[in-house]
Amino acid sequence: MEGSSFRIASISKRRKQVSYFKVKIRGNIFGKGVDFFKDKIPMIRNHHEHFDGRGYPDGLVGEVIPLEARIIAVADAFDAMTSLRPHRRAMPLEDVIVEMQEEKGKQLDPNILEIFLMEKIYDSSKII
Repeated sequence: MEGSSFRIASISKRRKQVSYFKVKIRGNIFGKGVDFFKDKIPMIRNHHEHFDGRGYPDGLVGEVIPLEARIIAVADAFDAMTSLRPHRRAMPLEDVIVEMQEEKGKQLDPNILEIFLMEKIYDSSKII
């Protein structure tokens, strides 16, 4: 779906810069003085990385992106599209699945996405 609100490329350049800044800062703040949280920083910091390397904050590619971050990215994308947002309504489940499949190997890890969709790791009764 060209021009979809799902793709990071479709948001304004300014909004992308703000999001990038927040991820950079959060990744740095979370680790300061909180030892029990330090092993979680990579998954939080890198869940906006794209499997093909077009993401942020570090432009990581493929399996260099921490596994947990790749899992969070799939769940986050699904949640973003199925949730009501200030700028748009929640998308129907069928449209979300099509959109996610279009991002397979681009934004989303193809193996994780396949498991997510095959196993239906979501509650479709709460989705329009």
